[in-house]
Amino acid sequence: MAGEDHGGGTPAPSSRVEKVTKWASGASALIAVLAAALGLYWQYKAEDSKKAAEDAQHRAAASAQANEAQRIDFERKRVDNSLEETRFKRDQYVYEKVVEVLQMDEKAPGRHRREQAAFALINSVASEDLAGRLFPLVALSFADPVLRAEAGKAGEFAQEQKAIEVNRSAAAAVAKPPASSSSGKFAGFRVDILYCTSERDPEVRKRNEAPARDLLARLKAARGDVTWRLREFPEASNAVPGYLIRGVQVRYNPRDNETEAAQALRQMVVENVPKDFDEVTLREVSQRTPSYLSLFICRQETAG
Repeated sequence: MAGEDHGGGTPAPSSRVEKVTKWASGASALIAVLAAALGLYWQYKAEDSKKAAEDAQHRAAASAQANEAQRIDFERKRVDNSLEETRFKRDQYVYEKVVEVLQMDEKAPGRHRREQAAFALINSVASEDLAGRLFPLVALSFADPVLRAEAGKAGEFAQEQKAIEVNRSAAAAVAKPPASSSSGKFAGFRVDILYCTSERDPEVRKRNEAPARDLLARLKAARGDVTWRLREFPEASNAVPGYLIRGVQVRYNPRDNETEAAQALRQMVVENVPKDFDEVTLREVSQRTPSYLSLFICRQETAG
């Protein structure tokens, strides 16, 4: 009969549409999955690329910093070497001039003038180390009695300062730091009060020794937990570069944790001197003398 399907003919159109629809639906799902996967992949690649770029920037910055640090270190060493070379040349020049004077006959014309010039060179040009070595030589060999006396005291001062540096550094290596005190920050410290003197001008001693002794008595009475000592500070020593002190000055090294102690000492001095006394200043130094402070009294005029 017409219209009947006996099993061997072409599938009906509706069946083909259903198959195509199912295939399209499956393909769409697959495409969606692939698209999502590709999206995640490209997102990962983008983030990875960004991270790689950031890492490269960080490495470049770190490398630049390292290079800059190396450059700065190189420049610092170059400057240090240059300064050391300059200091060596200055010291060599001073030493040669002193030797020239010593080789002259004591009664040779111009000997006295040459001694004064050599002494001035030691004071103004020589390093502290060389000056400390030359002063004893001058004290023994120069003809001028005033220069000999001044050099002798300056040499003694230099030797004592060197001994202080060595002894205090050695003691600090094995000892515990001094304990703080409620009335100050330098219990257990050693403090030297140094007053300026001059073999040429007796007035220098007059205006500095008496105030120094009076201050020593007051400070000793106030702080028995500090070791106090009074010392002369020769004019020749004060003329050496690194000193050149005028007025009243507390010297300390912050690398040895002496800042608070120096401030406490300064305050004590201010409280124990006349109101018209010189201003008390603080000065950082490079010498390593742990738990040791120096107070210099080198007044230029007597308080009125």
